[in-house]
Formats: sequence, C-alpha cells, structure tokens
Amino acid sequence: MKSTLRTILAIICILWGIRGKAQQPAPIRIVAYNVENLFDTKNDSLRNDDEFLPDGTYHWTYGRYLTKLSHIAQVIAAIGEWTPPAIIGMVEVETDSCLIQLQKWHLGKHYPYKSVLIEGPDNRGIDPGLLYDTTRLQLIDFQSISVGDSDGEWQSRDILHCSFAKIDTADTLASELLHLLLCHFPSQRGGAAQSADKREIAQQVLYRTADAILQTDSSALILAMGDFNSEPQDNLVPLLHNLMIPLAKADRGTYKYHGIWSCLDQFYASDALLPLLSEPHIFAPEWLLEEDPKYVGSKPFRTYMGPRYNGGYSDHLPIYMDLNW
Repeated sequence: MKSTLRTILAIICILWGIRGKAQQPAPIRIVAYNVENLFDTKNDSLRNDDEFLPDGTYHWTYGRYLTKLSHIAQVIAAIGEWTPPAIIGMVEVETDSCLIQLQKWHLGKHYPYKSVLIEGPDNRGIDPGLLYDTTRLQLIDFQSISVGDSDGEWQSRDILHCSFAKIDTADTLASELLHLLLCHFPSQRGGAAQSADKREIAQQVLYRTADAILQTDSSALILAMGDFNSEPQDNLVPLLHNLMIPLAKADRGTYKYHGIWSCLDQFYASDALLPLLSEPHIFAPEWLLEEDPKYVGSKPFRTYMGPRYNGGYSDHLPIYMDLNW
C-alpha cells in the first residue's frame, strides 16, 4: 500500500513539474538577417531599381522573386524550431509589400506576423524592415532615424526604431518596453578606410538615439541589431554592449570576402537588457552554405554571384538569440 502511494505521489510530482514547465513562456527569439536584395519585380519611378526588373541586368523575374521569398521563409522556420521567432529584422528589403507577401504566401497563419518598414533615402531603395509576432508583442510606436552628414549632402539608410510591449499570458501588456533599433550601416565600397567616416557618423547617430532613450529611462531595454559593415571590435558604440565580439574573436563570421570571414551582422544591448539575453548564435546549416572553390572551406550560398543568378539564399548568414522577458 505504501509502495503504491509513493508511486502515485511520484507521478503527481512529475505531472506538476511538466505542467509548470509548460506554463513557462517560451523565450522571445530575435533574428537579424541581411537578405541580399529582396526586390519585387515592379518598376518604381522613384527608385533606382532598374537592375532588379525582369528585363534588367539581373533578370529579376517573378519566379526568382517567389524562390527568394520561399528561401527566406525556410530560414525563419528553421531558426524558430518549434516556436516561430518573435522578431525578424531584415535589411536590403525594397518595399513593405515584400514582407507582406513573405508572410501571407510563404509563412501563413502559423506565423502571425505583421510588418514594419519605412521607406528611406537609399538610392537603390533598400531599407530595414521587420516582422513581429502579434500574439506575443504589441507594437507601441515606430519611427525612422536619419543617418547622414550635417550638411545634408550625404545620406545613408535610416535606422528603424520600434518600441514593443510584451503581451502577457492574460492578454495584458507589460509596462516595460523593448526598444529595437534595426540598422544597416554604410558599406565598405571604395575601401574600409575610405568609407570609415560614414560608418562613424552612423555610430554617432546610434549612440545619440540610445542616449536619448536612456535619458528618459535609465533602465531601458535597448537592442540594436543589423548589418554594421565592420567587425565588432571596430564598431564600438558607447552605452551599448557588442555581443558578437566573442564570436568574432573565435574567427566566426556572417559574411565571407576574399576567403576571410567577417562578423558584420551584430547585436548590441543596453545594461538592463544584458542579463535577459542568451548568447548570440550564427545560423549556419549546410544548406545555407556552398563550397568555396577559390578559397578554403565554404561560403554563404548567395542569390547572385555578380550579375550571375546563383539561386541561393543570401550573401550573409543570419544571427539570432533569445530574450527571456
């Protein structure tokens, strides 16, 4: 009798343990991904998108566009594993319609996303944009932050600032906000040294934005992420911690150029956010890579090699981490 009772109590304890674990909310998985030229196939007279049209240099057909959307959806699903990522920040997106079609046509009802994208001044018309899970996050506000010189003679891609509140289990909103800053800093075109001043301007804009948020709330949760087009140790922003430095020091990277991996895609966190985050990861399954015949090893399986269609995913690898909020 005592043996039976002990068995029953043990089963009850196990069941309560499983129930307790089941009631714990899943971490909020956050993804940053340079998707390499996600253009639609429509001509926009206000954008320099002629190369990415069916009769343009890249012969960007509707079929290739659908393949591109399918590839991005595959990456999102694979990173999410059993739970869809709550935030996917993407750079090099032409229009909000690309994100809407990605969600409706290729992700569907199991991925309850809404999109945010503000068209900025980039000459080619590529912007930062994101998808977020409407069952877990409420978008409170969003705005674009200009990046350029003081004379207004040069402008880069805007920083997208979104403020989110977490939706609790009782469908109530938490009072704490997550400030997400999605960035795509100026490229190294023309040489890293020659273009460094432009990235320094972008760094200053990011710093001033973070400082303004912290002046209002010293314990604000701030996450900056995206493609910063330089190594983490060369792209330090006061008030924010660069979380990718350990991966860069271990020779891990998200982009490969002339046989050398660079960790261009990065996460930055404020002091208050830091203890809530897991370690960042570079998502690099075999199907996102291809053999590098010129140099050693593998490289990202990109969509284009110069003007030649390669049929891959992107020239960058995505990064992700979990927020236990």
